[in-house]
Amino acid sequence: MTKNPRDERVWTNIEVQEDAQGYLAAQKRRWQDEEAEQIKRREEDNKARFTEEFVTAGGDPDEAILVWKTLRNEQASDAAWRAEEAAEQSALRQTHLRIKQML
Repeated sequence: MTKNPRDERVWTNIEVQEDAQGYLAAQKRRWQDEEAEQIKRREEDNKARFTEEFVTAGGDPDEAILVWKTLRNEQASDAAWRAEEAAEQSALRQTHLRIKQML
């Protein structure tokens, strides 16, 4: 049995020998956890800077988070539409290539 399925650094050599795949999975999970934490930290830093700039520009501090969320949702929506358009263009190109090959 493994010591910690999310942190391979605490595993003993015997545990690694008994469950090498589990060790690698724990290592991967730890890296994913660290990456998620970094993303969360960056997001919080961005939100704090936005709030500070919003208030400095005369905005209401209580409204800053609502405005932040609205802007983030707009950005996410734009990104989703761009991805959808790119997928459609790719499918269209593939269709044209198949038609050309048939001729």
